Amino acid sequence: MVSRKTILLILFFSITFSIEVFVNVKEVFDFKKEFFNYSLKEDLLEINLFINNIGSLGFFSSLKLEINNKSIWSEEKELYPGSSKHFQVYYLFDEPGNYSIKAKLYAGDEIFYLYNFSIELKNIKEKNNTFEVKWIRVKDKFVEIKLKSKENTKAIVSIEDYPQTWKFEQKIIELLKDKWTKVRVNYEALYFEKNLTLKIFDVYSENLFYEIFNFKKESKLKGILLDFFELIGIY
Repeated sequence: MVSRKTILLILFFSITFSIEVFVNVKEVFDFKKEFFNYSLKEDLLEINLFINNIGSLGFFSSLKLEINNKSIWSEEKELYPGSSKHFQVYYLFDEPGNYSIKAKLYAGDEIFYLYNFSIELKNIKEKNNTFEVKWIRVKDKFVEIKLKSKENTKAIVSIEDYPQTWKFEQKIIELLKDKWTKVRVNYEALYFEKNLTLKIFDVYSENLFYEIFNFKKESKLKGILLDFFELIGIY
């Protein structure tokens, strides 16, 4: 027969180990700028930024350059607590002149002004073209581009000349010689049809592809047909 003392001990330990422990972690949004650098190589501007999430909240973040009346955005990245990310943006100048440049970090729902500087550009380097674009397709959330290069290279795919309230993320990719590659450029825009500029250039400022294209969303039917044609190798 189980004693009363034994029953009380069993009840005590059951109650003790069934208590749930809640730890209240304070929600803190904070980050640390670890490194910021810009360099101008002839007519190619390169921006590098490293940040570390030192808070307890994760957030999405993008680096934005404002160059006179143009905007250039980096890819948007996720920063979890304790993580670090490298943001990189390039801008290839079209003509000589004086340029005012602002670098901003968009983190969560806040904007942080990083650096303002000016550049006097006297010369534009002559370019070759190693790139070929097969097609440009405008979808709901991204622009898809199929391209290749005549040589192995690191390339920047940049859509430009859009309204200030729009956002197109610049893509930095490695291309293998003569291999067709599909690139998705994410965008945010209150859509209307407009001519935009596609630039593809390398990190050495030696090669440039330039095309003005019609930013017009393809219909669902057209998208299905083009996907099928691509699948069977005729697009």
